[in-house]
Amino acid sequence: MTLEQPGNWLFFKNSKPLFTFSTGITLCFFVLSLIGVLHHEMWNDELQAWLLARDSDSIFDLFANMKDEGHPALWHLVLFGLTRLTQNPIAMQFFHLLIATGVVYVFARFAPFNQLIKCLFTFSYFPFFEYGLISRSYSLGCFINFFI
Repeated sequence: MTLEQPGNWLFFKNSKPLFTFSTGITLCFFVLSLIGVLHHEMWNDELQAWLLARDSDSIFDLFANMKDEGHPALWHLVLFGLTRLTQNPIAMQFFHLLIATGVVYVFARFAPFNQLIKCLFTFSYFPFFEYGLISRSYSLGCFINFFI
């Protein structure tokens, strides 16, 4: 194996160790976040977005109800679709967990940092708690920005 950067023994050009690392850290993030989500009591702002989406009769009604909201409309549109499948707000938490896990995988797989930095970032406050456990639009924004 050759090193991509001199002196950086944690980041190989060979993609198999990188794939194994990114899959492992993503799985670890998912399991720990799942435990956190199962024990997380949803906050008012999380349920506010869910209730706006659930109680809107149409997409136009959703936009009218969102006039005082500070979050982007995409998160509410996604929740609008989810509320048509189920009335249980736990679905929002699990959907958000999948998005946050996707963000971690993309970061762990493609970010130009070594494994230590990727681990420290993944399990730091914002990615793990703020963007991982609390169901808001932030993880969706990160996921979209990673592909732009």
